[in-house]
Amino acid sequence: MSRRGSPARPGRGGIACPAPQAGIDVDKAPGDNQNLGVPARAGGRRGGGERVLLLMLVLIGGVTGVLSGLLGVGGGFVLIPLLSAAQVPIREAVGTSLLYVISVAVAGAWSHVRQGTVDWVLAAAVAGGAIPTAPLGSLAASHLPVPFLEVAFAALAFAACAGLFLRREPRHGGPPDGLPNGPARPSSDRPRRRYGGPGRGFPVDTLLGLLLGGGVGFVSGLLGLGGGWLLMPLLILVMGVPIPVAVGTSLVAIVAPALAGALAYYRLGNLDPGRAVPLVLAGIAGARVGARGVLRVPERHLKRALVGLLLLGGAYMLARGLGALGR
Repeated sequence: MSRRGSPARPGRGGIACPAPQAGIDVDKAPGDNQNLGVPARAGGRRGGGERVLLLMLVLIGGVTGVLSGLLGVGGGFVLIPLLSAAQVPIREAVGTSLLYVISVAVAGAWSHVRQGTVDWVLAAAVAGGAIPTAPLGSLAASHLPVPFLEVAFAALAFAACAGLFLRREPRHGGPPDGLPNGPARPSSDRPRRRYGGPGRGFPVDTLLGLLLGGGVGFVSGLLGLGGGWLLMPLLILVMGVPIPVAVGTSLVAIVAPALAGALAYYRLGNLDPGRAVPLVLAGIAGARVGARGVLRVPERHLKRALVGLLLLGGAYMLARGLGALGR
């Protein structure tokens, strides 16, 4: 029996006294304590919610993996909005996406290596520039407000989308220099990579790749993305890399900066390995499927798909960021 005026403790098998904090598990979310009087029903609801969440994570991971292998993106710019829609906190979604990007990019890159759509020199240059700047971006993100990160994500997505949309295509004849089946111009002193047959290829500028990698690495750490969604348009627009080669090279290049960023987020406590496991397993399978289709899908369709994803992801995150700023 408890003393008068003091909150009673719940006994073994007894009913908790209606004291303000009696019987409440402070380690659980507030919604988990709403049905304390019917533990079996509450537990069933929690179990059902966990199963629904697991199914959502598998579905999100698989679809994002296919897009990753097909378009050369790590999947973070698709994964973060979807995880946010599933009520995962933005910082945790950011850290989890980086761990996902590493695993899925490796799976997709392996398929691209086997089919010859990776430029190792260019990938090494981009990764070399991105590795030291990715942790700096992660550190900066921990000191910036969440709405700013969401709006920055949207702004960069729209900029990349505009660049791809406004990219000029040849009206007549073959593709321009630097695209598949485009004529290689011997006037340039830069090394060239063959692609599309003898006498055809694209230029390789390792210094430019290093600079692009530095910028992409910082943005990768800042926004919790692998960087492929930004690197892909830059490789195509700035360096003239053929889309299939840009896809494979991007997947190889983003692994190292994503690993550096993920370690930084893990140290800050913004990474949930438990949620990442179903995402990663489904994503690896999806990435292998997407990578096999990159040589079968026309390039114009690949570009349109990338532009569409950038628009959708940017619009969603812009709405979230502006909504938070308006409150």
